[in-house]
Amino acid sequence: MVASGIALEILRPALHRTLLAYWWITIPFEIFMFMAGFSELITSSVAVEGMTRLGYPLYFTMILGTMKLLGATAILLTSNLIVMEWVYAGFSFDLLGAMVSHLWMGDPVNEWSRPLLVYLYMLLSYGLWRRRVIYGRMGI
Repeated sequence: MVASGIALEILRPALHRTLLAYWWITIPFEIFMFMAGFSELITSSVAVEGMTRLGYPLYFTMILGTMKLLGATAILLTSNLIVMEWVYAGFSFDLLGAMVSHLWMGDPVNEWSRPLLVYLYMLLSYGLWRRRVIYGRMGI
């Protein structure tokens, strides 16, 4: 019992570093997703132009905008593991789909690299969130 208590005390600083890193990565990701979601939900000229250029129907902007806002809100407010897994999976489909769409259209690097960069932030956020879940199961 004493050994496990000592191990938990040793791991406690790691949990704090993980929490700090999680929020440093997740906040910029969340800001991007909220901004993109609002832009698509209100069918801004940028969102409409992008969807039109990529060949998607305009109602798709409303669907994506709504899903991004719901997903970003869920990351901030829910502790349900299944919901979080689905949210991160949905964002993966969205961001990778955006990147592939830009690549297929022959867009320059600055167009397809933005969703890739946001996807990398999302992967870091997801990995740090999973680490938090593991520490939580250990009782830290």
